[in-house]
Amino acid sequence: MEQKFIKKVRNISAILLTIVVVVCIVVVVVLANKSRNTPGAESVEVNVPAKSEPSTSTTASEPTTAPSESATEAPTEEPTTVATELPTEEPAEQPTEEPTEAPTEAPTEEPTTEPTEEPTTEPTTEPVVEPIEPTEGLLYELNVNDKQSYTVFAGSAKTERVVVIPEKVGRFPVTVIGSRSSSSDGINFTYTGAFEGCFALEKIYLPSTIRSIGIGAFFNCERLTDIYFDGTCAQWESITKGASWNYGTPTYTVHCTDGAIEE
Repeated sequence: MEQKFIKKVRNISAILLTIVVVVCIVVVVVLANKSRNTPGAESVEVNVPAKSEPSTSTTASEPTTAPSESATEAPTEEPTTVATELPTEEPAEQPTEEPTEAPTEAPTEEPTTEPTEEPTTEPTTEPVVEPIEPTEGLLYELNVNDKQSYTVFAGSAKTERVVVIPEKVGRFPVTVIGSRSSSSDGINFTYTGAFEGCFALEKIYLPSTIRSIGIGAFFNCERLTDIYFDGTCAQWESITKGASWNYGTPTYTVHCTDGAIEE
């Protein structure tokens, strides 16, 4: 008797539990339908504890599909389009156009034109434009042997720092830088060079017509540093030079048309 009573109680409790589960499922379905019809209503999922005894039916599958669609579709469309379109268009156009055009044109034109023109014109014009005029006060004597050339002496230009001897005087060329001889007994001679004792003389310009430099011509010209000869180095070496013609002079440079000679 007791076992039969226990079985009846179990059957009744199982029936009651099944009725409770069915009632809960109906309530969930009703609430889900109301949430679809009402705007702005949020879907609510109700987890109902299920046991192994009641079997699954078609009514239990309905509440699972309805809340899943409404919850997944709404939030996925709106945030993706707004976040991707707005920030990509505006910052890409503005910073690329302005900085590329302005700095490329200005620095390339200014430094290329100014420094190339100034240094090339100045040093080439100065030596050409400045004329070299023959020194005034020089003394010229017609050579006795041919009477068609001149010998030059310092004359009144003994105090000049720079002396320029011309190529010609009148029609005849200047060929000799002279020296004078004197003798009291007719046997012993003393020579005086053309520019002997010209202590201020620093530079002298000689024409290419010079063929002879007399004895002691630049004797004791202690400041003479530059001789400018308007001929080649070979022509300078071929000039006849008298004894002691450069005695007492410091180290000087002979500037020729094809080079320079240190003496």
